Amino acid sequence: MPTIHLICEDDTDAEIVRAIFRAKTLDIRVNRVPLAGTSGGISRLAYKLEDLIKLARDERKRGDCIAVLHDADEHTETDRREYEKIRQICEKYKEDVYLAIANDAIEAWLLADEGLCKWLGIKAKNRDEEPRPKDILNRHLKKKNKSLKWQGRHRATILAQLDGSGDQHSLSMQAAVGHINC
Repeated sequence: MPTIHLICEDDTDAEIVRAIFRAKTLDIRVNRVPLAGTSGGISRLAYKLEDLIKLARDERKRGDCIAVLHDADEHTETDRREYEKIRQICEKYKEDVYLAIANDAIEAWLLADEGLCKWLGIKAKNRDEEPRPKDILNRHLKKKNKSLKWQGRHRATILAQLDGSGDQHSLSMQAAVGHINC
């Protein structure tokens, strides 16, 4: 079974990618390359990225691929230096690495999925350009059930609703899934 060595900001992003591939019934293992520390987000990713790529290259076997995934954060982050640094590093290793960027945040991919949206009672659509898709997701979860929240213990239940159709609506998801499918 091929493996995607996934370099991302946090465990949640890896969980989402695993759930999407599971919903699409793709026989691909997702191995999150560990990013030490618990805070720092995009700046920590930019600072550690080159070492993480080298680690993933050492672990990679024939048929595996390496992907770097992060949110575009265009609506929330004005300082783009870390994003540019990540792009430059990925360009340096372009023979080995695919850079996947979720517009504007990875939760937009979830809001493009027909299965999850049907469960939420909303219409699936492209939300790549909408600011703060995590807030939109949490608002719809709260409407469904006041105790539901994206963060924490309900995440597995929420991700289980995916049917893998999000790439039909989200162009950023379509690009990412199309390229990181080993």
